[in-house]
Amino acid sequence: MSYLNRVFNRRSLKALLTICCIALVVAAIWLLGPFFGFGESRPLLSAKSRFIFILLSILALVSFWLRWPLFIVLSASVCVLVWVFGPFLLAGDSHPLAAISARLMIIAAVLVITLLYALWLLLLALKDNPSLLDKFIRNAPAAAEEDTSEVTSAIASAVEYVNKNRSNLSFFQRVILARKPLEVLPWYMMLGTEDAGKTSAILASGQNFPLPEQLNLVGKPAKQTRNCECWFANDAIYIDTAGKYVSEAEKHLSEWNAMLKALKKYRPVKALNGVVVAFSAADVMGRNKAELFELAATLRARIEDLRQTLGVRFPVYVVVTKLDQLPGFAEYFRILTEQEREQVWGVTFPYGDARTESCSDISGQITAELQLLEERIERDMIVRQQEEYDNRDRKKMYALPQDVRLLAGMVSEVVNNIFFSSRYDETQSYTQLRGLYFVSSLQPVDFSLLNNETIMRKWSNYVDHTAPTVSASLTAVPGDRDFLIKDVSYGRQYFLKQLFSEVIVKDLDLARHNLANESKYRLQRFLGHTLCIITTFIMLNGFYNSYHLNNSFLDTVQTKVVALDTEVKRFVSTSNHNLLPRLLMLSQYLPEYGNLDIFNPTLEWRYGLYTGTDVMNASDSLYQFFLQRLLLPQIEQQTTQALQQAIDKGNTEQIFNQLKLYLQVFAQGKMDREYMIDSITHLWETSGKLQAYEERRIFVSHLTNLLASPDWRRYGQGVDDGLVKYARTLIEREDVASRLYERIKTSLAPDVPADLTLNAMTKSRSGELFTMDDAAGETVIPGLFTRAGYYELFKKKMDPGLMLLEREDAWVLGKGSSNGEGGARPKIKVTGEGVLVNPVQQQILALYLDEYARHWQEFLGNIRIKTDVMPLEYGDAGVIGDVYMLKTLSATDSPLVNLLQRAVEETTLVGKDDKSLLDNVRNKGRILNAVAKVNLAWAAVEKKLLREHVDSQFSPLREFVTGSSEPAMDARPARAGAELNKLMAALSEQYTLFVLYNDALKSGSVLALSNAALNMSAEAQTWPEPLPELVGPLLENAYLHASRETIAKSNEGIEDSLGQVCRATIEGRYPFAQSQREVKRSDFERFFAAGGLVDNYFQKNLADKVDTASHPWRYKGQSDYSDEDILNVFEQAAEIRDAFFQEEGGRKLSLSFKVSVPYLDPEITQLNMNFDGAQVNYAHWAVSPVSVTWPTSRIASKITLNAMPRVISGSSSRKYSGPWALFHWLEGSKDIVDSDDDGMALVYELDKRRANIEVSGLTFGDRLAMDLLHDFRCPGDK
Repeated sequence: MSYLNRVFNRRSLKALLTICCIALVVAAIWLLGPFFGFGESRPLLSAKSRFIFILLSILALVSFWLRWPLFIVLSASVCVLVWVFGPFLLAGDSHPLAAISARLMIIAAVLVITLLYALWLLLLALKDNPSLLDKFIRNAPAAAEEDTSEVTSAIASAVEYVNKNRSNLSFFQRVILARKPLEVLPWYMMLGTEDAGKTSAILASGQNFPLPEQLNLVGKPAKQTRNCECWFANDAIYIDTAGKYVSEAEKHLSEWNAMLKALKKYRPVKALNGVVVAFSAADVMGRNKAELFELAATLRARIEDLRQTLGVRFPVYVVVTKLDQLPGFAEYFRILTEQEREQVWGVTFPYGDARTESCSDISGQITAELQLLEERIERDMIVRQQEEYDNRDRKKMYALPQDVRLLAGMVSEVVNNIFFSSRYDETQSYTQLRGLYFVSSLQPVDFSLLNNETIMRKWSNYVDHTAPTVSASLTAVPGDRDFLIKDVSYGRQYFLKQLFSEVIVKDLDLARHNLANESKYRLQRFLGHTLCIITTFIMLNGFYNSYHLNNSFLDTVQTKVVALDTEVKRFVSTSNHNLLPRLLMLSQYLPEYGNLDIFNPTLEWRYGLYTGTDVMNASDSLYQFFLQRLLLPQIEQQTTQALQQAIDKGNTEQIFNQLKLYLQVFAQGKMDREYMIDSITHLWETSGKLQAYEERRIFVSHLTNLLASPDWRRYGQGVDDGLVKYARTLIEREDVASRLYERIKTSLAPDVPADLTLNAMTKSRSGELFTMDDAAGETVIPGLFTRAGYYELFKKKMDPGLMLLEREDAWVLGKGSSNGEGGARPKIKVTGEGVLVNPVQQQILALYLDEYARHWQEFLGNIRIKTDVMPLEYGDAGVIGDVYMLKTLSATDSPLVNLLQRAVEETTLVGKDDKSLLDNVRNKGRILNAVAKVNLAWAAVEKKLLREHVDSQFSPLREFVTGSSEPAMDARPARAGAELNKLMAALSEQYTLFVLYNDALKSGSVLALSNAALNMSAEAQTWPEPLPELVGPLLENAYLHASRETIAKSNEGIEDSLGQVCRATIEGRYPFAQSQREVKRSDFERFFAAGGLVDNYFQKNLADKVDTASHPWRYKGQSDYSDEDILNVFEQAAEIRDAFFQEEGGRKLSLSFKVSVPYLDPEITQLNMNFDGAQVNYAHWAVSPVSVTWPTSRIASKITLNAMPRVISGSSSRKYSGPWALFHWLEGSKDIVDSDDDGMALVYELDKRRANIEVSGLTFGDRLAMDLLHDFRCPGDK
């Protein structure tokens, strides 16, 4: 518990808590840092940022521990915040500190400010203490360095000598407990003044010194110790220090510190078990007050150095030596036996107990204890006086008590000054003084102390006129005395043996260890043992888990092997090729196991037990065997079939591709792995075999793995020479230029420029004015067939690409080496102009140019003008839309002009003649080399081909745009007389005219439309593409829209005039509707008759605009436009006029029809009919139609029907009256049936007697005339 109290004291606990807090901060930064942020920003997500913050925390701990100025930590914090959080700082829409240079500039500014502030603080410090400047600008005189190696070597040698023999420690003690022999024997230090007899005391202590050189010095005068010397006894080790460390402390301070550092280095836990402070009686009694205080201060400082430097709490034994210098000491104690001389003569104090007395004075206890010794001497003095016979000896013994009293008082004062407690360190709670002892190592007879405090010495000094300042004086003994035995002085030791053996050595456990070092070593041992235990546990756990994981892995692999064996047997027995994908899958994924990464397993799989690599190697071997023995034969078979099928179809391109693949599969040509994989996969897809592999990528991976093996054709079959020869024969039947051209296009496909679209040519927004006729096919120009595609791609890469393709064609056809490196050289011939050219290259260029021209012809022919284009806010605005389109097309930056100029540019491949080059050729032909001449000649041939195949095809368009059919590649504007300029002027004129039409329509007036737009549209059909489909439809639509709006303007009054009259007089009345109200005959005539309201309005406003020959009626020139609500009214009114107004030129209502009776019931003898006075009778005679006109001149109309004889009154006759009596009579029939002569027969039931009355002339077309009235609707009605 005391140990815990010492460890967890206030100072240690503060440091421990500080370290724990920093550890928690570091853990929080590392573990919680990735989750810290604002919004979607995570500044501490990267390990680098967290490591920087951890370093900042450590710097803060060091600064706090070493009491550095606060501004250092603050400046470091600002720099870290700028570096880590700066990239995430958002200002507006930008991150100003995202760049490293910006952050470095801010950090540099912070460091400069910090440096200036530190310099300012330094100036303030120098102002208060100018001497600080000496440390910076003055070189202090070099102090004489004292050689401390001897002291350090003495300590190191002693420790090494002790550690040399470790046989007394077990292996467990040495390794596990880390116990060393240094902890077996106690170590004591002898500290005292010069000539204090420290070495003599050690030699006279009765200790056994096993070293011969040290044992040889026992019983002899000791030599003065130079620095320090270690005495090795069986019970302890004594460090004998020189007296100069006390007598001349300042002079030898560095040597003293070196000795302490060596002790701390080699004995860090318990450097010393105790300290023996020795000074002689003469050192105390022969000094004045000041010298005694100096001695006490020096000894106190040395003890404090030991305590602070070594960190050990140890007992201190004060030994007063050379008591034999006191007069009468030898005479008084010489009667003691040897055992009595070995006893302890002094006082021992309790050690380690808490103080109860005053902290400032211990001299009282020391004085009290020493008085007991003095009293004992004085009590036995009378007995000793009586025992001695020599008067001189009795005289010396008589003064001994007084001298002892003086010595005890002075010793008590010195010891008190050395060990009194201090309130500023640990001595306030305990005392280091263990005991005070008096000893004598030897008794020389030539020196003696004279007490100057006695009455005799005072009179003697007075007589001699001396005034001593010390209490006793060391004087030489007179030589007139005869000593019988002179060597006896080296044979007696007083009060030493038991002091060392029974007190000092046995107090070895009183010393307290260096708690800091001991805690450190214990912590190290604890951590080491813990680490060993954890390591052992981890290793055992790792071996255990690795064994079980690998064992489970091998079990799984064994299960897969059994399944694979079953599938192999099934495949062998059935020869079903659809089972091969499963075999490949099982063999390839044989080592797969859960989330295990075969090539990089986690640590738990390792520990020397990992078997995945071996399984992987075996699985890969089996997988390659299946690929080469099973998949490769299928590939060879399928490739052969594909080549045979291509030969059967007779497609040269397919034959060439399949032959190329066939030769590569059978290793007869240069291997193109990517081509082989794509081609074989395509074969598998077309043949349906790829379905067994479920996914394309699975089959591709198998192919890749097969072809990646160097010996992938180990089990391959031989090539079919006959098949290859036949395929080559078929290929050679086709022109080589056609074959190579298609392959050149395929090879250039990845590098072709972007397709040229209509928007790019018009430099306008997408789909603004022009569109493409998707049904026609060509909607964009492929990038290869543009001017840039020709000059930047096709022309540059055709020569090298052609060379490679010719080599490929050569080895495929068997005309070159199988690896494709060689081949037939291109054949060169001389043209009619004497130019050397490659005919294949010339033919390929011609094929390309023909396709170039075809693409542009189709593209220009598919361009159409939009007829409904308008900004969104206008909607479908008719003439306004046409005005907008004409304005856009006639503007300065006209899309039409851009389109035509770009088309001319793209279809003009021949550039201007370089006259300077031609002149150089003529003038300096001798200088040009042969290669340059050939290139120039080929350029002439190329220009001729370009002109023939492309430029001449589009010369009409070029002439229309530029005014000349010759190429003009300097982007100059069109000539003044060019047709394009005339077109733009005409469009501008049409724009002006249609603006006038539109303004007139807005004002309510109508202008006569000019035929200039139609004439120009007709003329556009003679212009080159794409103008016929652009200008013509635009002007036609503009004319039609203007015509429609003119018509619509004229029709605005129909509903207000005719509609109101119709609804007031006709609508909802009979015969137009089944109603009790009937239309007046006059109103009917006024509305429908010729010259009536309807006819008059039509003749004035619509007669010249409507095509009445069509049905339904349509406006002239408006085949896709009709106004049903308007034209239907007039067309129906015309039909009604033609059907009902048959007299006076259509101005009078009149219907002429014929009536006959084809059937009459036999019970009826006669049937009489009267139509407004016109009598029609029938009595079973021959059927004869009777003509009737209705109505007559009478105002009211009346129609009667009578059957004779009458059976019941009222049932045999019918009567109809009113202005529309005829229609009532028609509707009064029971049924209407068709007659034999395409007329109609009315069936009447007269008293259950049937009469069929046939009427002809009351139909209009194929329906009754009265149905025209039923279908009529007034203008404005739906």
